[in-house]
Amino acid sequence: MRWIRRVELPTRASSYLARKQAEVDAQSPPLTPPQLDRKWKGARSTKTVRDGVVRVLKGMAGPRARCMYCSDSRGATIEHFRPKSSYPEHAFRWPNFLWICGDCNTHKNAQFPVGAAGAALIIDPTLDDPWEHLFFDSSTGEITACYLADGSRDEKGKHTIQAISPLRDQAVTEGRLRAWRNIVRVVEGALESPPESVVALIDAIGDVDGYGLARWSFHCGGRDEQPFRRFREEQPDAWEAVARSLAG
Repeated sequence: MRWIRRVELPTRASSYLARKQAEVDAQSPPLTPPQLDRKWKGARSTKTVRDGVVRVLKGMAGPRARCMYCSDSRGATIEHFRPKSSYPEHAFRWPNFLWICGDCNTHKNAQFPVGAAGAALIIDPTLDDPWEHLFFDSSTGEITACYLADGSRDEKGKHTIQAISPLRDQAVTEGRLRAWRNIVRVVEGALESPPESVVALIDAIGDVDGYGLARWSFHCGGRDEQPFRRFREEQPDAWEAVARSLAG
């Protein structure tokens, strides 16, 4: 998973969603899930949603418009982070939309575990830094929920992995591991021959990082693994520049 910066919608798309949400909120009795689904499908097919909402979500997802969950497949659909069937008050809310692939959409479906006061127990990559809840094993490419100081597993990380099973698929795991090795090669190259331009180094890392692992490497557990520790010690200025570029 990657941390995703959410941006503002164009005024026309934002106003359209607000109007649709107001229609849902005004219904008495409330719309049934099938009625709400039909209303959403009708809105989803409009030019305003296609050219406004979808375009912005794809841009947020990066040059390849990859799934905001698995980061492996190309995104294909709008995901309601809080399922609209259970949370109709979020059916047309922009902060509730993600761009994900069909496989992740199928597996998450309407799963939405919550904790105290209804707090989400699934990572929202536009609100949460996934690497605060997940641990990347650089020897296998697998991700697991982080261990906490008391020896328990991070709840949000644990429930995310349970709900979105493609995160554990072999193909996704292998892709994640390849991306890590490519980042390592870029950093090792910078250690052998310090780059003339830090911007070029940042671009080179970004070109091979489709899974958000550079953020893990420069801000989380990966910063103490080699060659990142050596890079931090030998080229502190370049390290800081790369880290700042990934800080969001």
